[in-house]
Amino acid sequence: MLKLFSDNHLIVEKYDSMRMTKILSEWLDFTKTLPSIRGDITNRFSNNLEGGRKTGFKPCQTDNGICFDHKWTMIIGRKSSTIK
Repeated sequence: MLKLFSDNHLIVEKYDSMRMTKILSEWLDFTKTLPSIRGDITNRFSNNLEGGRKTGFKPCQTDNGICFDHKWTMIIGRKSSTIK
C-alpha cells in the first residue's frame, strides 16, 4: 500500500496498523461467506492448527472456536503540491 501511495505521488501523512483477534465463525457470518467456501476456509484453518499448510492468518483454538489475527491498516495521504 505504501508503494501505491509513493507511485501515485501521495505523501503519507499518517500510517497506523494493528492486529485484532477475530473468531472465525463470527467473521464468516459477518462477511456472509457462502457455505461451500466457509467449509473450505474452516478446513484450511483446522489443517493449519494440526501442523499442516500455513494459512498466514496465525489461527489458534480457543473456547470460542478457531480464531485468527486480522490486521487493520490505515494510511492517510495527500497529493504532493509539486505534482500537477
